[in-house]
Amino acid sequence: SMANVDGVKIRPARIEDLAEPARWMQENHWNADKELLEMYLRVYGDKGIVAVDNSDRPIGFAQWCDLNPSLGIGTRIIVRDDMRNRGIARQLVAASKTCLGDRNLMVNSVDAIAGLYKDKCGYKHEGYAIGAYNGIVNSESTLEPALFDGSVIIGDSTHMDDVIAYDEAITGYQGYSRRRFLEENGNRESDIFLIAKIGGNVCGYLTVRGVGDVFIVAPFMANTN
Repeated sequence: SMANVDGVKIRPARIEDLAEPARWMQENHWNADKELLEMYLRVYGDKGIVAVDNSDRPIGFAQWCDLNPSLGIGTRIIVRDDMRNRGIARQLVAASKTCLGDRNLMVNSVDAIAGLYKDKCGYKHEGYAIGAYNGIVNSESTLEPALFDGSVIIGDSTHMDDVIAYDEAITGYQGYSRRRFLEENGNRESDIFLIAKIGGNVCGYLTVRGVGDVFIVAPFMANTN
């Protein structure tokens, strides 16, 4: 559906809309590119919206996904630099919440914009659940897995049932396109999908996805004992 709030139209995002938001994200040093945004749109369907100007050109973008019957997560919200401080991000958040219906909406934010969500959008701050670590592993370093009586294998679709069962037991994200997300997030030739096993049972997994000149290591789940 199309909404018009204070002269800004909000509509579902289409594949052809994604080049502009991807460029804004790269200009602001976000770990995202057009291919990643397209993957989320393919996996989660219409879980993305754009704010557009009178020429139907994107000036803001929001993307989210359903995690379970009671919770959705806002993965990315961005507004073009020259259109900021006009309430567009607030409209995108409001539209996202409308689309999620009765679900709560969780967002991950840096300190600089935490006030936007808390003060202007009615969010209750619940603490910091997800952090980002930026670092470099020297190419000459040798990292050996420290699994006692275990193994690390390259994952593929034949392991997906075991990985999904392991993931669901940890996250509770049963259904809601989780399988397709894990398959698509690590299925390019340049991606890495690793599975740790002990006694034939999955005890951890991770996917590594290249975005520009960096790698996103996520999801990353592992037993701690």
